[in-house]
Amino acid sequence: MIRPRLSIVLPCYNEAANLPGVVERYREVWQDLPAELILVDNGSTDATAEVLASLIAQPAYRFARTVRVPVNRGYGYGIWQGLLAARGETLAFSHADQQCDAADVFT
Repeated sequence: MIRPRLSIVLPCYNEAANLPGVVERYREVWQDLPAELILVDNGSTDATAEVLASLIAQPAYRFARTVRVPVNRGYGYGIWQGLLAARGETLAFSHADQQCDAADVFT
């Protein structure tokens, strides 16, 4: 496996409704580089886990993987857990609630 040049961490707390659009937007703007999108289920109580499992099972989203935090301990903790799991040379984080466009990471 090629080590990713970039790891992008998105903490997700009760974001089941937003996740399909967020992950699709990353797919739309993904550049041709070894990178990974780490979606951190940050102790969600909605269907976030199920939605994430469904999304990452799709070949179009092979750049994404998940990390599970069993109990929400805050946004920063979710970021930290994603960064700990990251394999990239460069690390980044953003929001899963669509307040930041995925293209911002690549510009």
